Amino acid sequence: MTEPRTPFPSAPVRRSGRDEELTPELLFRALAGAGYPAWPAELAECARRNHACGSVVRALETLPAAPLVGPDQVRMVLLHRHGHTQPNP
Repeated sequence: MTEPRTPFPSAPVRRSGRDEELTPELLFRALAGAGYPAWPAELAECARRNHACGSVVRALETLPAAPLVGPDQVRMVLLHRHGHTQPNP
């Protein structure tokens, strides 16, 4: 049985065996195929399916328990929290 295809193919997040600094690119790849609005637990599961590094999954799991309306909101919240003052669009 084959896995269902997402409408926008993307390369999986590279797993290096260690945690990586949270970057817009890692977050973009981790959330490929996510549907919105989405709860943090749903986004963390999407990141796991996309083979995201542990730091990305943990960051998503620690978001406040409220639905997020889109990837821009997720990126702004997480990158600001992790010391990025000007998140990339």
